Amino acid sequence: MKGNIGEYLISNNEPISSKAFVDIIPSDISAKKIYEVIRIINKKALFLNDHYERLISSFLAIEQNIIMTRYDLDNAIKKLISVNDEQDFNAMLEIFGDDKQEWVLYIRESSYPTESMYQSGVYMTTLKLTRNLPEAKIWDADYKKKIEEQIDSDKCYEVILVNEEGYMTEGSRSNIFFVKDDRIYTAPKEYVLRGITSIYAVEACEDIGCEVISKLISVKDIRNFDAAFMTGTSVNILPISQIDDVKLDSANNIVVKKVMNEFDKYII
Repeated sequence: MKGNIGEYLISNNEPISSKAFVDIIPSDISAKKIYEVIRIINKKALFLNDHYERLISSFLAIEQNIIMTRYDLDNAIKKLISVNDEQDFNAMLEIFGDDKQEWVLYIRESSYPTESMYQSGVYMTTLKLTRNLPEAKIWDADYKKKIEEQIDSDKCYEVILVNEEGYMTEGSRSNIFFVKDDRIYTAPKEYVLRGITSIYAVEACEDIGCEVISKLISVKDIRNFDAAFMTGTSVNILPISQIDDVKLDSANNIVVKKVMNEFDKYII
């Protein structure tokens, strides 16, 4: 399986050697693949209830009810940790949206930011692209290919999606926040797949006394902000140093630093 780096995976609640595993073929070849990426730290799944709630929402978006229970998910993660004897990784869950809803859970090859990226920020570029059903986490190979091509050609860390009206919605695998004085702006939830990390990032912002405003930001207005940061499963909160040709001193921004420190309380 592409992206799997574990010696074992869990398929329909059964541990299977990765070498022996044969990809699941859904009973309905048109079935959409719902997925979640869950961060495991010290053998504990972060924000598991939130991930399960999003699974429910994703299935409702394709007019189905999820068969897997919250207990099933928790048990599968414990099995994956045990059979691989690993304690820190990203777990990838894939469930096919057909009548059987067969699933597989595995250790996903992931890239984490370096310390220097947190200290200096990362470079991002924009791409005019919108996702279908942004409220659901559905695998889209064509979408993934377009993102990978731009990241490769621009040598950037992440891509920010821009809609037809020229407003930024979300990162390809992240949520984006902009800072102006002590106010923080992010796209309204109806335009994005709201990441689990972003939910707690908003709480961290509010905990330090910053107002979080739901508002779409135009690409042409980036230079009007003091700083920006992204949130995601693998990055937590990561400062953005540049978007296209606009440079931002986000890593040294006092609000961004406070949000990063406050968010750490949710993962310790």
